[in-house]
Amino acid sequence: MAERIQPAVDWNLATWEGSRREQHRRFQGLSFARKLEILEEMAEFAPIFQKEISAITNSSTIEHLALSSSCDCRFNLLSP
Repeated sequence: MAERIQPAVDWNLATWEGSRREQHRRFQGLSFARKLEILEEMAEFAPIFQKEISAITNSSTIEHLALSSSCDCRFNLLSP
């Protein structure tokens, strides 16, 4: 039985910057029509996400997360 050859891992993609570059590279390779389809799909989900965000920010949950000592947050969740 033939052995499967594993492709080499590009460790540059394992960083935030590398991942973002790869996302841009793949998006640039899409056709204009596909890019429009993706934007339309995102527009469909925007109201759903907005409702979720509103529900979270209107509750005391966000204050609990911001004040919790176990929360390793990079952002100030209490800022407007």
